[in-house]
Order: sequence, then structure tokens, then C-alpha cells
Amino acid sequence: LSGNGSKVSLIYLRPVIRFGVIKDVLKIGIPSSLQMFFRTIMYMTVISLVASFGMKAVAAFGIVMRLQMTILMPAFALGGAAATFMGQNLGAGNPERARKSVWTATGFDFAIMLAVGILFFTLARPIISVFNSDPALLDMGSRFLRITSFFYIFIAFGIVLGRGLGGAGDTFVPMIITALALWGYLVPMAYYLSQKTALGLQGIWWAIATSYAVHALLIIIWFETGIWRKNQPTF
Repeated sequence: LSGNGSKVSLIYLRPVIRFGVIKDVLKIGIPSSLQMFFRTIMYMTVISLVASFGMKAVAAFGIVMRLQMTILMPAFALGGAAATFMGQNLGAGNPERARKSVWTATGFDFAIMLAVGILFFTLARPIISVFNSDPALLDMGSRFLRITSFFYIFIAFGIVLGRGLGGAGDTFVPMIITALALWGYLVPMAYYLSQKTALGLQGIWWAIATSYAVHALLIIIWFETGIWRKNQPTF
């Protein structure tokens, strides 16, 4: 303030630029954004494969994927909790408690996914019929739901452990793992099984389902290396 108290000097409004913080934000944010980009492009690619089997197949795919996004909400919530636990415990200098906290959150989501998987497998056809009663679509959608329901438990590891790694500032390797699971496995496997084998459309369903296991396995291996303990954000 000036002497008469009526003016504010701009010098007090000058922002303090902390380049270390900016670097850490970009280091964490860019790989996370790229993961979403990889998933979006993969989704479009898989839809093009599904579309080769007709619009009913596309509709069945859309219904099951919307159901999946709904049941992923607990995984995202627990993943957010895991990231918080990770950051707090690492900040407190207790990486082992951080690890146990993330695994505990993963265990909760594992139980949820197991229950949902059993429910979806048992009631696949009635669930799909809520959205569409066309017999052909019911067959396609219920098969897709039953196949993927076996693999929902792996989603808990992929999402919750992945978010936990993000809480340690480790997003680059999870980005690479996501790219490998989607573009190194899911897309080529979906193409091969659907176009080069007798599985046809079900080959795409199996490729999507097993990609959950591939992603989870790679995330578990990376998490258990403990390298994330040395890869914390500096802010």
C-alpha cells in the first residue's frame, strides 16, 4: 500500500514462479493425459472392428461399455484414496505403510469387482434386456458381459494400483504399461481373433477381457519393484 493507503503496488501481486513445481506438475500430468489419449484412440479403433459385424454388434458393445463405466466408479474412488494414502505416507517418510495402504484399497475394490462379476455373469441376459430386447443384440451383449465379467477383478489392480503409483509421482511407466496393454496387446489381438479365427465378434470380447489381466499383471510387477519409492514429486 502507498502512504495514504489508497493504492496497491503491483509488486505485491507479482506471482512467484516455482519452476520445480511446474516441472513436477508436467511430469505427472502429461503421462496421465496421454493415457486417456491412448484409451480414446483405442476405443475408436475397436469400435471400427466391432462395426464390421453390424450395427447390432456396435449397440451391444456400447451397452456393455456403459455398464462397465458405471461399475468402474468404485475403482476410481478407491484409486483416488490410494493416491492420497500414498502421498501422505511417503511425505511422512513411511513407504511401507504407503504400500500397504494402496494394497488395502486394492483389496476393497477386488471384493467389489468380484461381486459385480458374479452378478453380471449370472444375470447377463436380463441386464442387457433392460436396454434392448432384440434377440440378436441380447445374444451379443450377454456374451460380451459374461466373458468380461470373469476379468473384472483385474481392473481393481490396474486402476487402484495405477492411481497409487500416481500418488508417488510415478505416471510415466504406468503410461507405457497402458500403451503396451492397449496397443501392444488389445488392438492387434482383437484384430487377429476377430478377422483371422473362427471366433469372429467374440474374439474382440476376449481380447478386451484379457487385456484387463495383461494390464493388471504389468502394473503389479512394476508396483512391487518399489522403484516408485524414489520417484516422488518435490512439491
